[in-house]
Parts: sequence; C-alpha cells; structure tokens
Amino acid sequence: MTDDKRKGEQAIPDNVEDYLNLFQQDVLGEIKENGWSLKFVRRSSGDQLTIVLENTVGHEIAVLEEDGEINYESGIMIRQDRELH
Repeated sequence: MTDDKRKGEQAIPDNVEDYLNLFQQDVLGEIKENGWSLKFVRRSSGDQLTIVLENTVGHEIAVLEEDGEINYESGIMIRQDRELH
C-alpha cells in the first residue's frame, strides 16, 4: 500500500501556469537564474494551493506566496524521496 497523497496527479502539473498568478509567474521566472526551481504544487481540498520551491545549490525549500514573496520559513514538511527496492 502506498502513502502517496497525489492520487495519480503529477507533482508539477503540465498546466502549472494555470495555478500561478502573475506575481508568482514573474518571481518564478526570475529565481530560476539563482538555482531555484518549482518542486511541486500542493493541492489540498478547496482552492488552497501551496507552491513549493527548491534551491538545488543550497538544498533549501521555500514557499512562493500569492503576493510573489518567497517564504523561507514556511515550516512546510517534505517527505524524503525513498529508493524502491
């Protein structure tokens, strides 16, 4: 049995721009130059979205807020990737 909560959804949807507002789209474009990338979009019940970023250089996680601010201290919990044997 799996504990994957995505229920078949991709971590980053093909139409990710539909999930981001203009502030978030602008910031995402800018931060890619500094080693940041979109890690996943957490979609909970209702309209609640959490846009999670990852800095592969510094191994940091942050949340891209609706106003385009980057929240480095969001307290978001990320499951560690597990190798399948």
